[in-house]
Amino acid sequence: MLSDKMEVEAELMQRLKLERQKLEKENENLRVEVSILSEKPNAKIENELEILLRAEKSMVMNAPGFPAAWEAAKANAADEIANEFAGKSMPKRIFKKLFRRGTSNGGQESLESKQQSES
Repeated sequence: MLSDKMEVEAELMQRLKLERQKLEKENENLRVEVSILSEKPNAKIENELEILLRAEKSMVMNAPGFPAAWEAAKANAADEIANEFAGKSMPKRIFKKLFRRGTSNGGQESLESKQQSES
């Protein structure tokens, strides 16, 4: 009886050991997959979008007068993007990239330097 009990316990220990090894491999694979997915550019964009959505929700709930202005601004932005996709206007993203190419503050330096050189 003692030998039977020891055999059963040994078999159980072997199963547990195999299960543990399997779970360790699965854990490592998932860790690697999470790190790969978090490095993708879309993950950063999705994270930033989530931050903006939470901030918007907070402002809509807490700031008086904000919801009406915010909804109007969103509607205008949606119309602009719809016009850009329809080809009715040039995408503003292109102009932003062109005008910000040389400066970090959106062209402010060049305007200030022009004003100083004219004086």
